[in-house]
Amino acid sequence: MLYATSALIAACAVLTGIEAFPYGAPAGACSSMMPNHGAAAQPGAGPFQVTHNMPATLVRDVQYHFTVSSTDGTELRGIFCQVRNANDSADTRPYGMFMATTLTKTVDCSATFPGVGVYSALTHTSQINAANVSGYFILPAAEQAPELLNLFCTVVQTRPTFYVRIPSNSAFYSVCVLCHRCSLPMILFHKFQCSFVC
Repeated sequence: MLYATSALIAACAVLTGIEAFPYGAPAGACSSMMPNHGAAAQPGAGPFQVTHNMPATLVRDVQYHFTVSSTDGTELRGIFCQVRNANDSADTRPYGMFMATTLTKTVDCSATFPGVGVYSALTHTSQINAANVSGYFILPAAEQAPELLNLFCTVVQTRPTFYVRIPSNSAFYSVCVLCHRCSLPMILFHKFQCSFVC
């Protein structure tokens, strides 16, 4: 009887397309950031938020810290984070690179987006079961990126309850807007960190 019950549960999982990833999101999630949990995403951000210490204009090759957390103590189980174009939701290409911390690992999205770095997304290594988890992001000096970027994270509360592409508390510029519009050489952006007016 136990064998029959187990077989029935397994068959139902296959038929309904339920697929959970307790050890992190696969590279197949790089475009949609959508978990294949057999359920629809919840609207909005729910009880979760994404915050960071990035300035209004990023300094290239500098490591910035961010946190995915609950506003009311609700535990999260998993995350999938990318930095994307803040002005164009149709541009699903990730930019920059992440550094793994406790309970997290990077994801290689280059099969979906040829030319992106192999550390272009961040996910969990096991069920987090905590109210917050942190990571680090770097925008390399040589990488071309849209003018305005933002950090987006999908957060899994339970397998059927998740929130997709929650934006961070504030977007950030990849280059100094004033200098960029004056068409100064890119090397000046990095050398002076856009601290002058054209």
